[in-house]
Amino acid sequence: MDYKKTFKQLNFSDDFMFCKVMSANPVLCKEVIEVCIGHSIGNISHILTQDVIKAVSDGKGVRLDISTSDDQDQNFDLEMQKRKTDDLHERARYYLCMMDTKELKEGEDYSRLRNNYVIFITLFNMFPECGRHRYTVKSKIIEEPELDLNLRQTIIYVCAEGSRDDVNEELTGFLHYVRTNEVMDDLTHRLEEAVCAARANEEWGMEYMYFFDKFAEARQEGLELGRQEGLELGREEGREEGREEGRRLGRAEGIEIGRAEERSRAEAAERKVLAAEKRLAELEEKLAALSK
Repeated sequence: MDYKKTFKQLNFSDDFMFCKVMSANPVLCKEVIEVCIGHSIGNISHILTQDVIKAVSDGKGVRLDISTSDDQDQNFDLEMQKRKTDDLHERARYYLCMMDTKELKEGEDYSRLRNNYVIFITLFNMFPECGRHRYTVKSKIIEEPELDLNLRQTIIYVCAEGSRDDVNEELTGFLHYVRTNEVMDDLTHRLEEAVCAARANEEWGMEYMYFFDKFAEARQEGLELGRQEGLELGREEGREEGREEGRRLGRAEGIEIGRAEERSRAEAAERKVLAAEKRLAELEEKLAALSK
């Protein structure tokens, strides 16, 4: 969510606006899903925003932007993603797994698991070296890639940035709208109308401001906590650097002392050798004198 914007400045690609428009307009939400996955789905009715799923009390939960199901036993998670993060693939995997956890009741057969889709609408390209506008991810058997496991789990990335002419006009127009807010066709025209209607909703504006204030408070608390942690970490790193420097200097001093002691012992030994040689020479001279 971009809290630098006022509510009136929010666009479809902003998380708060995206969730409000999709949840308030089931027909539009259905059409957006169909455009993203490339085929039609059943009728949808109940749409959840920021749906929280938590499998166990002490486990990591998830919060889905838009969560809905159709009448053909299919579940959909629709996510708007403006910023690229390193863990996006792992996040998509975890979302799929968490969607499964609420599917079956105790004693139900695994065959009752539904088709689950996690769909990320991104303002960047997931694989810029490929340049596609859509990437569909499914499980495959490596040794037999033609076999379809039909695990009923699909991750789809639809990317507003792309260099290929690889999708139909409807998805092209939708992604152009996501990236630029420019209306291209009937779908994007109706989406923009829904956005304008949402901006006029005073209740949603107040809700946005409430979250804005809460976010600002949390951000300030985070900054202060970060400063304290940074100071403590800096002090500890300073202490550790001091200890390391002391160890380094101590080792160097010890080595130098050891070398000095070794030199002293060598010099003493050399003096003893010279003294012994001198004494031996003296004895040899006396022995020579007695022999005459």
